[in-house]
Amino acid sequence: MAQSDCYGTAIPALIALQALTNLCLWREVSIVLAWFIRLLSIRDEQLVGVTAYAMVRDKLLELWMESEESRMNISVYHFIQQRTLLGRSTILNILSALRKGKYIDMEKGKLIFIRQLPKHY
Repeated sequence: MAQSDCYGTAIPALIALQALTNLCLWREVSIVLAWFIRLLSIRDEQLVGVTAYAMVRDKLLELWMESEESRMNISVYHFIQQRTLLGRSTILNILSALRKGKYIDMEKGKLIFIRQLPKHY
């Protein structure tokens, strides 16, 4: 999911293959594909066979890595829900418990601060 506007275009596969070959761009293609595969692997490690808390924790840490300017425009709940597909009540219950435990600070649904999050819920 793009964090900002992005654009693309579709071209026939044969034309793309010819252009990549003629312009000697296969190394660059392999770099992009390797990066994308790694990204998918990280996502799967975080989402497959883990608890709802672990998913929320990972997404909170991911959100915390965003710039403060970006975080102030991102709803914590929507950020987590769009990336995990967990139910609303599950996400909100975990966020509530983390707030009560003073592990996270939120204002108007935005992440303000994270302290050391517990590994397990």
